[in-house]
Amino acid sequence: MLGILRRRGVPALVLTSLIGRLPTAMSALALVRLVVDTGGDYASASALTATFVIAGTIGQPFLGRIIDRAGHRSLVLLLSAVVTTLGFVIAVLTVQGVPAVAFVAVAVAGFSTPPIESTLRSLWPALFRDATQRASAYALDAAAVEVLFIIGPLLTATGIAVFGAQINVLAMAGVGLVGGIAYAARAVVRRPGEVDARVGARADAGADAHVGMSAGAGAGAKPGADDDTSRTVSSAPTRHGTPLSSAPFVRMLILTLTAAIPVGALTLTATAYGSLASNDDFGPVALAANATGALVGALVIARFPLRRPPARAAAPVAVILGALYLPTAAAGAPPVVWIVLAFVAGLSLPPLLTQIFALTPALVQSRHANEANAWVVSVFAVGIAAGTVLGGITVDALGASSGILTTVLVASALAIVGGLQAGWGAVAPRAAASASHPD
Repeated sequence: MLGILRRRGVPALVLTSLIGRLPTAMSALALVRLVVDTGGDYASASALTATFVIAGTIGQPFLGRIIDRAGHRSLVLLLSAVVTTLGFVIAVLTVQGVPAVAFVAVAVAGFSTPPIESTLRSLWPALFRDATQRASAYALDAAAVEVLFIIGPLLTATGIAVFGAQINVLAMAGVGLVGGIAYAARAVVRRPGEVDARVGARADAGADAHVGMSAGAGAGAKPGADDDTSRTVSSAPTRHGTPLSSAPFVRMLILTLTAAIPVGALTLTATAYGSLASNDDFGPVALAANATGALVGALVIARFPLRRPPARAAAPVAVILGALYLPTAAAGAPPVVWIVLAFVAGLSLPPLLTQIFALTPALVQSRHANEANAWVVSVFAVGIAAGTVLGGITVDALGASSGILTTVLVASALAIVGGLQAGWGAVAPRAAASASHPD
């Protein structure tokens, strides 16, 4: 990972992307407190937060598609950053007096969230042609996600304590705007998207087994087929199409969705365990332990990349993730043990994300790179939300102890099934993929 950070421009690229994504990491708690601290109830607070999340899951692929078709990353990033900031400002001004307007403003802010994460991910193949370096870059990317999970709530809590809920949202929006502008100003981001897409296509076509082409060979690929793929990409018809026309990519999205469910469910199961232990602080501590485990997992996978190509590694790693969350069903375990279990469960997420990030450009045509990465971002967010909803409904219906057990069993089972459906070559890149998708 240190070798990746030594590449000129990469540290600034990663840092500005982190700053630009802070509003996303801070928004859940920030919006809840904005509503509650201005006299609203928790139902309204949850609805406002859900509005932001749902709008974001729709907006990310849409904005990614615009970038793929127009090729102007910086312009889309700048405009979306400004619109998102204005949405947050209007929400703060209207949440108390005209809540309906606040809901619309938050929806606009969510939909227009700058697609920083997906564009950053689409840049790695252009920046690092070597497969091993790209694997480290994807691991660094996964580590950055975990850093956001850790510092986002902490910054929100600090901002609310110091400035209050309303000023905190304004500060959050301002920081995101500054980060978005700084990220969009990076030289590699300003390059036309079509240029980077061609570079990425060549990098993918010439990649070794670490990007899964060796697995694709078992599905009928022939030596030299990667060159044919590159030529097919460059001579593709003008109709843009969609990455969702790739069946292996859709199966990988299913894997991503189901793997995120136990991660999202942990928010509710940890909180429910805290209520059983009569410790309101237990939930945040357990979540921090889980995020810390994930950060450790990211550092380990960066230092020791998996020897299997992503197409063969993704399914078993997803199954392992589901299995590692199973012990958190032990509602009767001592608090210290439960925190350790949450930490261990977190270890498996970055290795899985690294495989997903590496697989994405190999499963779709290069002109779909940004939209495909945006779909991964959105689907993962939907999985997190689904896990949280599953936990909430189950705990409310069955009580804390039985609710924890049932939630974890269901969520882990879904993750395991999602991993299994992506096994046996189901997500293997195929050299003839471009020819088979005439979109």
